[in-house]
Amino acid sequence: MRKMTKTVNLTGKRFGRLTAVRRDTSSNKTFLWVCQCDCGKEKIVRSYDLRDEKVKSCGCLHAEKVKTNTRTHGKSNTLIYKIWCSMKARCYRKTCKDFHDYSGRGIIMCDYWRNNFMSFYEWSMTNGYEEGLSIDRINNDGIYEPLNCRWVTQAKQARNKSNNRFITVDGITKTLADWCKFYKVHISTAHSRLKKGKTSKEIFIKNTCKKRRMK
Repeated sequence: MRKMTKTVNLTGKRFGRLTAVRRDTSSNKTFLWVCQCDCGKEKIVRSYDLRDEKVKSCGCLHAEKVKTNTRTHGKSNTLIYKIWCSMKARCYRKTCKDFHDYSGRGIIMCDYWRNNFMSFYEWSMTNGYEEGLSIDRINNDGIYEPLNCRWVTQAKQARNKSNNRFITVDGITKTLADWCKFYKVHISTAHSRLKKGKTSKEIFIKNTCKKRRMK
């Protein structure tokens, strides 16, 4: 707390929506001022909070900003709004079945999108959104943000999921899912072998007798 050796008369001075009316003498240690807000309410504020512009209203200014940010946008029944809600649920709602696959991996939404649907909507409208497309993270381990997202078909999005990482066997590169289908190895078995540090060939070693050239 800063020290003041002299009382500065703020009577009649404006600070945002507040006008200092008179000094409040209820405290001997802190210089307080009774202020009249433009909305008609009174608020007692410390003098240095007024002069440092830390307080600019009785609280009505913040309330108006919140109301503006949460104002109904008329798109609550649209598909893109439901997509936005689903994104938030995956990242922040613990009861969501996909929560641990997203939040558990550190995948969240940038504040720009999380706090304002219209920011997400406007970005989508200028970046290829059409009904039938899905929001896709370019870096599958990255967060939901403008630089890491795109609108793609569901088929293309599926190939960007964790279980479709690329594996090279004998100079041929395919997704893990494709190799599992080729070697008839269950995807969970392949993931287990990957976690144990197995090489690309060792992942499918028990099924090499069934190997054939992929064309």
